[in-house]
Amino acid sequence: MFEDSKYIELIYADVKPESHNGLKFSGVVKINVQFLGKKEKKGTNHEHNVYLHVKLSDGYVVVGKVNPFRQLVDNNNDNHKQSFRPLYFRFSHTSGGFGRPKMTEFYLIYEHIHIMHDKKIKENYFLNYNGSNLKIPRHLGWINQIYGKDWHRTLIYVYRQTAPGQSVHIIGARPSSKMYTITSQDVPIYHTNVKDKSKKLIREQDDKLSWVPLGKRLGNEYKNIPLGTPLDWTTDDPCCPTSWLNSGYGFDETNSELHLGPHYWLLDIIVDSSYCESSEESDDSDYGYQDELDDFDFDPYNSDHYSPKYKGSNSLRQKYEQLSTNRSLGYNYNNDSSEDGRGNTFKFKLCDENGNIEGSYLNGGGGLTRVARCGMINIIEYGVIGSERYIPMDGIRRPICDI
Repeated sequence: MFEDSKYIELIYADVKPESHNGLKFSGVVKINVQFLGKKEKKGTNHEHNVYLHVKLSDGYVVVGKVNPFRQLVDNNNDNHKQSFRPLYFRFSHTSGGFGRPKMTEFYLIYEHIHIMHDKKIKENYFLNYNGSNLKIPRHLGWINQIYGKDWHRTLIYVYRQTAPGQSVHIIGARPSSKMYTITSQDVPIYHTNVKDKSKKLIREQDDKLSWVPLGKRLGNEYKNIPLGTPLDWTTDDPCCPTSWLNSGYGFDETNSELHLGPHYWLLDIIVDSSYCESSEESDDSDYGYQDELDDFDFDPYNSDHYSPKYKGSNSLRQKYEQLSTNRSLGYNYNNDSSEDGRGNTFKFKLCDENGNIEGSYLNGGGGLTRVARCGMINIIEYGVIGSERYIPMDGIRRPICDI
């Protein structure tokens, strides 16, 4: 029996037009693998399989098995309190071209098999957005992305002028003013760019924003890495010899459209908003101003440095200037929050390459706590209280460079 389940989640799917009217389709799903129970009998094995079902324009359905490419193990001491361990599967399919039928929709099935004493017990979980298969857009542009139900592309730009060797990182999660355990505040994320070789290994293991230091979560092998999630140095100068798209740092198209300039450190992630705060849950006194959207916390700290021309965002700079002129942002965020979780918030703190928390000298060592909004462009100035600006992601289409 198939059932829609949190055990399997779509993070993103990417559809790219190919030559001769073909389509290349790829993406990533996250399987939340349950930890083995203490009462589970010895000799029990588990198999985790994912199958991609693609419906074609001629009515045929193509089924293919998907291979896992990443499995993460949390070395944090609170690990036993968690219910799941993430397992990631990357799927791909090419169709159409030269008059052949093209894919029109897809769904995925996660098959969990318990094997004990040669006896198999199968459990199947169906990913289909609560009863409706995921549709491929009819009118395709250069970048066409479908994100998971609770997953939202989120950008955080932090302005900090740095010298070579310096960097910016963030730590953060669900607001800490609540009576949660440390690990229950963690916010699942997926990094969209692993092109910077110096950060590739870290980002492949860094699957959540957390107040627990990254090195502690990843184990002894990573004990000397910086405190938190690394950001990428970006500039608006197209003459920069490196680019965010090709190298993971340097010229960035969104930075250019906003005319932000050099030394804007970028975190480009896909965030699971279901783990973030809504306006009903959030205690705004914790970060100094009223917020009508869901949020998460983060702390910025100092690291290092494109993207193709994004369509549909010609007024991005004007929108930013309008919002920056008026501290109330001149924008009705009540209209921008949506039932799907876009605009949910989390908190964070910024740090430098030595792990020094931004603003720790201002309030006795705790540092400044910032608020980021899921599914939006978040812009802040390092060390400047109240400098947060939020711009809707509407019309922004950024590539994903996770290979």
